[in-house]
Amino acid sequence: MNELDPAELEPGNVLNFWDARAYLEYYYAHARVPDDEAEMFRFFARGLADIGRHFEAGIELGCGPVLHRAAQVVPWVERLDMADINDDNLEEIRRWLRGDPGAFDWSVYLGGENGALDAEDRRGTLAEREALMRARIRPVRCNLRAAMPLGAPVAYPLVSSYYSIEWVIPTIAGRRATMGRVASLVSPGGWLLLAGVHATDYCMVNGQRGVCAHVTQADLRRLLGELGFDPATLRITVTPGLRPAESGIQGTFMAYAQRGCDA
Repeated sequence: MNELDPAELEPGNVLNFWDARAYLEYYYAHARVPDDEAEMFRFFARGLADIGRHFEAGIELGCGPVLHRAAQVVPWVERLDMADINDDNLEEIRRWLRGDPGAFDWSVYLGGENGALDAEDRRGTLAEREALMRARIRPVRCNLRAAMPLGAPVAYPLVSSYYSIEWVIPTIAGRRATMGRVASLVSPGGWLLLAGVHATDYCMVNGQRGVCAHVTQADLRRLLGELGFDPATLRITVTPGLRPAESGIQGTFMAYAQRGCDA
Protein backbone atom coordinates (compact mmCIF):
# COMPACT_ATOMS: atom_id res chain seq x y z
CA MET A 1 0.00 0.00 0.00
CA ASN A 2 1.48 3.35 -0.99
CA GLU A 3 -0.38 5.55 1.49
CA LEU A 4 1.46 7.07 4.46
CA ASP A 5 0.15 7.23 8.01
CA PRO A 6 1.59 10.43 9.57
CA ALA A 7 1.52 8.70 12.96
CA GLU A 8 4.28 6.39 11.70
CA LEU A 9 6.76 9.22 11.18
CA GLU A 10 9.78 9.48 13.46
CA PRO A 11 10.56 12.72 15.36
CA GLY A 12 12.63 14.92 13.07
CA ASN A 13 11.42 13.20 9.89
CA VAL A 14 11.26 15.94 7.25
CA LEU A 15 7.72 14.98 6.26
CA ASN A 16 6.52 16.24 9.65
CA PHE A 17 7.10 19.82 8.49
CA TRP A 18 7.50 19.55 4.73
CA ASP A 19 6.56 22.44 2.43
CA ALA A 20 7.35 21.76 -1.21
CA ARG A 21 7.39 25.35 -2.44
CA ALA A 22 9.42 26.61 0.54
CA TYR A 23 11.97 23.86 -0.16
CA LEU A 24 12.24 24.93 -3.80
CA GLU A 25 12.67 28.59 -2.90
CA TYR A 26 15.37 27.89 -0.30
CA TYR A 27 17.49 25.39 -2.22
CA TYR A 28 16.83 26.14 -5.90
CA ALA A 29 15.78 29.75 -6.43
CA HIS A 30 19.24 30.80 -7.62
CA ALA A 31 20.36 33.05 -10.44
CA ARG A 32 23.14 30.58 -11.29
CA VAL A 33 23.73 26.88 -10.85
CA PRO A 34 25.51 26.20 -7.52
CA ASP A 35 28.85 24.41 -7.71
CA ASP A 36 27.61 21.17 -6.13
CA GLU A 37 24.72 20.92 -8.59
CA ALA A 38 27.07 21.66 -11.52
CA GLU A 39 29.35 18.84 -10.39
CA MET A 40 26.35 16.51 -10.13
CA PHE A 41 25.24 17.40 -13.65
CA ARG A 42 28.71 16.56 -14.96
CA PHE A 43 28.95 13.31 -13.00
CA PHE A 44 25.63 11.92 -14.22
CA ALA A 45 26.13 13.19 -17.78
CA ARG A 46 29.34 11.14 -17.88
CA GLY A 47 27.60 8.22 -16.17
CA LEU A 48 24.66 8.02 -18.54
CA ALA A 49 26.99 8.29 -21.52
CA ASP A 50 29.18 5.56 -19.99
CA ILE A 51 26.17 3.26 -19.51
CA GLY A 52 25.25 4.02 -23.10
CA ARG A 53 21.83 2.35 -23.16
CA HIS A 54 18.40 3.59 -24.15
CA PHE A 55 15.75 2.30 -21.75
CA GLU A 56 12.07 1.63 -22.30
CA ALA A 57 11.24 3.09 -18.90
CA GLY A 58 12.90 4.58 -15.84
CA ILE A 59 11.76 5.79 -12.44
CA GLU A 60 13.00 8.48 -10.08
CA LEU A 61 12.13 7.47 -6.52
CA GLY A 62 11.41 10.11 -3.89
CA CYS A 63 11.59 12.78 -6.58
CA GLY A 64 10.30 15.58 -4.36
CA PRO A 65 9.19 18.72 -6.22
CA VAL A 66 12.33 18.95 -8.38
CA LEU A 67 12.80 18.33 -12.10
CA HIS A 68 16.36 19.28 -13.03
CA ARG A 69 17.80 15.80 -12.51
CA ALA A 70 15.04 14.26 -14.59
CA ALA A 71 16.14 16.58 -17.38
CA GLN A 72 19.33 14.53 -17.70
CA VAL A 73 17.55 11.18 -17.79
CA VAL A 74 14.73 11.81 -20.29
CA PRO A 75 16.94 11.55 -23.40
CA TRP A 76 17.81 8.00 -22.33
CA VAL A 77 14.28 6.68 -21.63
CA GLU A 78 10.98 6.42 -23.45
CA ARG A 79 9.11 7.12 -20.19
CA LEU A 80 10.25 8.46 -16.84
CA ASP A 81 8.01 7.91 -13.83
CA MET A 82 8.51 10.57 -11.15
CA ALA A 83 7.51 8.90 -7.89
CA ASP A 84 6.84 10.42 -4.48
CA ILE A 85 4.61 9.96 -1.42
CA ASN A 86 3.86 13.65 -0.98
CA ASP A 87 0.95 15.08 -3.00
CA ASP A 88 2.32 18.62 -2.90
CA ASN A 89 5.59 17.43 -4.43
CA LEU A 90 3.77 15.68 -7.25
CA GLU A 91 1.56 18.72 -7.81
CA GLU A 92 4.66 20.89 -8.27
CA ILE A 93 5.76 18.44 -10.96
CA ARG A 94 2.32 18.52 -12.60
CA ARG A 95 2.21 22.32 -12.55
CA TRP A 96 5.45 22.48 -14.51
CA LEU A 97 4.36 19.76 -16.93
CA ARG A 98 1.14 21.70 -17.63
CA GLY A 99 3.06 24.93 -18.04
CA ASP A 100 1.08 26.70 -15.31
CA PRO A 101 2.09 30.37 -14.86
CA GLY A 102 2.98 29.78 -11.20
CA ALA A 103 5.14 26.71 -11.80
CA PHE A 104 8.71 26.81 -10.55
CA ASP A 105 11.17 28.00 -13.19
CA TRP A 106 13.87 25.39 -13.91
CA SER A 107 15.44 27.20 -16.87
CA VAL A 108 18.59 28.20 -14.93
CA TYR A 109 19.30 24.57 -14.02
CA LEU A 110 18.41 23.20 -17.44
CA GLY A 111 19.72 25.80 -19.87
CA GLY A 112 21.93 28.11 -17.81
CA GLU A 113 25.70 28.12 -17.47
CA ASN A 114 26.91 24.85 -15.87
CA GLY A 115 23.41 23.42 -16.10
CA ALA A 116 22.15 20.13 -17.54
CA LEU A 117 22.68 21.06 -21.17
CA ASP A 118 26.16 22.46 -20.53
CA ALA A 119 27.13 19.15 -18.91
CA GLU A 120 26.12 17.40 -22.14
CA ASP A 121 28.03 19.85 -24.37
CA ARG A 122 24.79 21.53 -25.42
CA ARG A 123 23.03 18.53 -26.93
CA GLY A 124 19.88 20.32 -28.07
CA THR A 125 18.15 23.50 -26.94
CA LEU A 126 16.35 24.37 -23.73
CA ALA A 127 13.00 24.35 -25.55
CA GLU A 128 13.69 20.91 -27.00
CA ARG A 129 14.64 19.47 -23.62
CA GLU A 130 11.59 20.94 -21.91
CA ALA A 131 9.35 19.47 -24.63
CA LEU A 132 10.99 16.07 -24.19
CA MET A 133 10.43 16.23 -20.44
CA ARG A 134 6.76 17.09 -20.89
CA ALA A 135 6.35 14.21 -23.33
CA ARG A 136 8.07 11.52 -21.26
CA ILE A 137 7.54 12.31 -17.56
CA ARG A 138 4.65 10.71 -15.66
CA PRO A 139 4.03 11.54 -11.97
CA VAL A 140 3.14 8.52 -9.81
CA ARG A 141 2.74 7.84 -6.10
CA CYS A 142 5.12 5.64 -4.16
CA ASN A 143 5.83 4.86 -0.54
CA LEU A 144 9.41 3.81 0.13
CA ARG A 145 8.44 2.77 3.66
CA ALA A 146 6.17 0.03 2.24
CA ALA A 147 7.23 -3.49 1.24
CA MET A 148 5.98 -2.79 -2.28
CA PRO A 149 6.65 0.94 -2.78
CA LEU A 150 4.49 1.16 -5.91
CA GLY A 151 1.69 -1.03 -4.57
CA ALA A 152 2.51 -3.93 -6.90
CA PRO A 153 5.58 -5.97 -7.84
CA VAL A 154 7.36 -4.07 -10.61
CA ALA A 155 10.93 -3.45 -11.75
CA TYR A 156 12.64 -0.95 -14.02
CA PRO A 157 15.87 -1.17 -16.03
CA LEU A 158 16.85 2.32 -14.83
CA VAL A 159 16.15 3.59 -11.31
CA SER A 160 17.35 6.86 -9.80
CA SER A 161 17.01 8.47 -6.40
CA TYR A 162 18.52 11.72 -5.21
CA TYR A 163 18.52 13.10 -1.65
CA SER A 164 15.77 10.71 -0.63
CA ILE A 165 16.79 7.29 0.71
CA GLU A 166 18.59 8.55 3.82
CA TRP A 167 15.50 10.60 4.79
CA VAL A 168 12.71 8.03 4.41
CA ILE A 169 13.39 6.33 7.75
CA PRO A 170 16.22 8.44 9.20
CA THR A 171 18.19 5.72 10.97
CA ILE A 172 20.96 3.35 9.87
CA ALA A 173 18.59 0.38 10.00
CA GLY A 174 15.88 2.39 8.25
CA ARG A 175 18.20 3.41 5.45
CA ARG A 176 19.29 -0.18 4.94
CA ALA A 177 15.67 -1.34 4.70
CA THR A 178 14.83 1.48 2.28
CA MET A 179 17.85 0.63 0.10
CA GLY A 180 16.63 -2.96 -0.04
CA ARG A 181 13.25 -1.82 -1.32
CA VAL A 182 14.90 0.47 -3.87
CA ALA A 183 17.15 -2.34 -5.08
CA SER A 184 14.11 -4.60 -5.52
CA LEU A 185 12.80 -2.14 -8.12
CA VAL A 186 15.93 -2.46 -10.27
CA SER A 187 15.67 -5.18 -12.90
CA PRO A 188 18.47 -7.76 -13.06
CA GLY A 189 21.12 -6.14 -15.25
CA GLY A 190 19.53 -2.75 -14.68
CA TRP A 191 21.19 0.42 -13.43
CA LEU A 192 20.83 2.52 -10.29
CA LEU A 193 21.74 6.23 -10.07
CA LEU A 194 22.07 7.62 -6.55
CA ALA A 195 22.92 10.89 -4.83
CA GLY A 196 22.52 12.04 -1.26
CA VAL A 197 24.06 13.80 1.68
CA HIS A 198 27.41 12.40 2.84
CA ALA A 199 28.55 12.06 6.47
CA THR A 200 25.59 14.20 7.50
CA ASP A 201 23.16 13.83 10.40
CA TYR A 202 20.68 16.61 9.61
CA CYS A 203 19.96 19.48 7.27
CA MET A 204 17.80 22.55 7.53
CA VAL A 205 14.43 22.09 5.83
CA ASN A 206 11.85 24.87 6.02
CA GLY A 207 13.67 26.37 8.99
CA GLN A 208 13.78 23.16 11.00
CA ARG A 209 16.33 20.39 11.48
CA GLY A 210 15.40 17.36 9.44
CA VAL A 211 17.29 14.29 10.59
CA CYS A 212 18.74 11.70 8.23
CA ALA A 213 20.70 8.46 8.32
CA HIS A 214 24.47 8.99 8.45
CA VAL A 215 25.91 7.68 5.14
CA THR A 216 29.56 7.41 4.13
CA GLN A 217 31.16 6.32 0.89
CA ALA A 218 32.36 3.10 2.53
CA ASP A 219 28.85 2.35 3.80
CA LEU A 220 27.41 2.82 0.34
CA ARG A 221 30.00 0.60 -1.35
CA ARG A 222 29.41 -2.18 1.16
CA LEU A 223 25.61 -2.04 1.01
CA LEU A 224 25.41 -1.92 -2.79
CA GLY A 225 27.61 -5.03 -2.93
CA GLU A 226 25.42 -6.82 -0.40
CA LEU A 227 22.33 -5.93 -2.47
CA GLY A 228 23.72 -7.54 -5.60
CA PHE A 229 25.25 -4.62 -7.49
CA ASP A 230 28.44 -5.38 -9.38
CA PRO A 231 31.40 -3.65 -7.67
CA ALA A 232 33.23 -3.48 -11.00
CA THR A 233 30.53 -1.17 -12.37
CA LEU A 234 30.30 1.11 -9.33
CA ARG A 235 31.39 4.70 -9.80
CA ILE A 236 31.21 7.01 -6.80
CA THR A 237 32.45 10.46 -5.88
CA VAL A 238 32.01 12.81 -2.93
CA THR A 239 32.00 16.60 -2.97
CA PRO A 240 32.03 19.04 -0.02
CA GLY A 241 28.75 20.49 1.19
CA LEU A 242 27.94 24.12 0.49
CA ARG A 243 27.45 26.28 3.59
CA PRO A 244 27.59 23.28 5.99
CA ALA A 245 27.42 25.49 9.08
CA GLU A 246 24.15 26.96 7.80
CA SER A 247 22.58 23.98 6.01
CA GLY A 248 24.00 21.08 8.04
CA ILE A 249 25.02 19.29 4.83
CA GLN A 250 28.63 18.15 5.17
CA GLY A 251 28.97 16.70 1.68
CA THR A 252 27.24 15.05 -1.25
CA PHE A 253 27.81 11.59 -2.69
CA MET A 254 27.01 10.63 -6.28
CA ALA A 255 27.08 7.06 -7.55
CA TYR A 256 25.87 4.64 -10.17
CA ALA A 257 26.12 0.87 -10.48
CA GLN A 258 24.65 -2.07 -12.36
CA ARG A 259 22.65 -4.78 -10.64
CA GLY A 260 23.94 -8.27 -11.28
CA CYS A 261 21.94 -10.42 -13.67
CA ASP A 262 21.58 -13.09 -10.96
CA ALA A 263 20.60 -10.64 -8.19
